[in-house]
Amino acid sequence: MDPPLQAFLAAAASFITVILIFTALYIFFRDPNKRRRTEQTRNHHPRTRNTRTVVSTNTDLSSITVTESATFDPSLSRISMRELADATRDFSPELIIGDGSFGMVYKAKLNSGVSVAVKKLSADAFQGFREYRAEMETLDEDGHEIRLVNWVSSMVEQERYMEMVDVNLSKDDLKESAIVEYFKIAMMCANENYHVRPPMNDVVEILNGISTC
Repeated sequence: MDPPLQAFLAAAASFITVILIFTALYIFFRDPNKRRRTEQTRNHHPRTRNTRTVVSTNTDLSSITVTESATFDPSLSRISMRELADATRDFSPELIIGDGSFGMVYKAKLNSGVSVAVKKLSADAFQGFREYRAEMETLDEDGHEIRLVNWVSSMVEQERYMEMVDVNLSKDDLKESAIVEYFKIAMMCANENYHVRPPMNDVVEILNGISTC
C-alpha cells in the first residue's frame, strides 16, 4: 500500500480513537443523580457557567493558568492537575498507551482506584480545540450524540479537507487532491443508503488509482 495512504489511514484511526476516549470519559464521570438535581436547579435559577478549563502544554504544574471558561456539565467529577500528575507519575513515558493527533494518551489510576486514560494535549492540538469544545457544549445542553460521520460530512461540504488531516503528518508527503478523493470515497462508504455505497473491490481499485497518480 502506498506510504501516504498508510499514513492517512493511521491518522484517521488515531482521530477516531481520541473521540472515543473523550466520549467514554464524559459518560463515565457523569453522575445521573447530580444531573437530575442540576436540572431541578435550572428550573429556578439561570444557569451559571463557572466550570473552568485548564489550558497548558507545559509540564511544570506551577505554570498552569486558567485562560478561558468552558460550559461543560458542572455535575461532572473534577480532577485536580496534582492528582493527574500523581496518577500518571508526572506523565511518565512508561505509562504511554497511545499517540494521536491531539497528543499522548497515558494510563492512570486515580485516588478512587478508578483506571482512566488521560490525554495530554500537544501544542498543535489547540488548532481544533474550539470546534471540539463547541461539540461538547452541544452534547451537554441538547443531549445530542456527537457523530463523527456527520462532522466529516459537514467539513467535506465546506471543502475543509486539510483541516481533518492529522497535524503531525508532514504536508510535504501529502497531495491535497488525493486527500480530497480519500474523504469523498469515505463519505460514499458511510452513506446511510446502502445502495449508494460502492463495493469494496471498486473502492480498492479507486484507491490504487489515486496512489499511482
